[in-house]
Amino acid sequence: MDVIAQYDKVFCEWSSSQAFLLRNKEIEQLDFENLIEEIESLGASDQRAFTSYLARILQHLLKVKYQPNKKTKSWDRSIKLYRSQSMRILKKNPSFKNMIPEFFSDAYQMGCLEAAKETGLDIETFPEECEWTIEEVLGE
Repeated sequence: MDVIAQYDKVFCEWSSSQAFLLRNKEIEQLDFENLIEEIESLGASDQRAFTSYLARILQHLLKVKYQPNKKTKSWDRSIKLYRSQSMRILKKNPSFKNMIPEFFSDAYQMGCLEAAKETGLDIETFPEECEWTIEEVLGE
């Protein structure tokens, strides 16, 4: 079975064989096209996850601020969980620290939309710009 057919059929075997070839510097046998695609997708996946976790933290912070009388322990647990998940991704991807402003802006918009949907409040209730710093959101 050639390398590309192997990639399409059995990803686990393909990735193991590619790692073996890389370790042994057998460059001519590497599946460059799929390796590039996989490496790019790894970074994109972590970026999406990080932005999503930030959005969930912001969603719950907005709910706590704008509907404090409805605050539940589950909101606090969610904030704690998503902070932990965010920090794990940052630890794994230190280069993300440079991209946080871009992630943060997108996450705030998503958080506002979700908070509005869950609370029934008008989206205009929430400030256009986030009132918390990234450090506050991440609990640092």
